[in-house]
Formats: sequence, C-alpha cells, structure tokens
Amino acid sequence: KNYKMSEKEKYNTAFHEGGHTLVSLLTEGATPLHKVTILPRGPALGFTSMVRKNDDLNHTKRGLLAMMDVSMGGRVAEEIY
Repeated sequence: KNYKMSEKEKYNTAFHEGGHTLVSLLTEGATPLHKVTILPRGPALGFTSMVRKNDDLNHTKRGLLAMMDVSMGGRVAEEIY
C-alpha cells in the first residue's frame, strides 16, 4: 500500500502510458481517449482509459488493428526510451 516507486519506475511508467496515448491519438480508428494518468491507481502503476462512442458489438478490421497498435504502443515506447 505504501509502495514507493523508484525514479526509473516513474520514468518507465510515464513513457509507457505516453506510448499508449500517442499511438491512440495518431491511429485512425482508435477508441477516443478518456483519461490518462501516470500516478499509481490500485494495482496499476499508470492507467490509460478509452471510452467508445457507441456500444458496438462488432468491430471493423481497422478498429481491431487500432486496438492492437494502442496496446503495443506502451511497450514500444519503453523500448525506444
């Protein structure tokens, strides 16, 4: 509960969540961003929240590829950093 993040973990979390955010903003067909935080929330060190405009049961190929891109964006940002 009182876990203190090291400076390296703070930077890593910031870049990770920033990666999700940038990829989401730059990818056509991605779900719109709702909220992004680099502060620890529960078991997560950071959090990127996206909210769909409609409650769609079906997804387009473009939308599915966008979801994959956004999901991998955090890890890619860590690797670049």
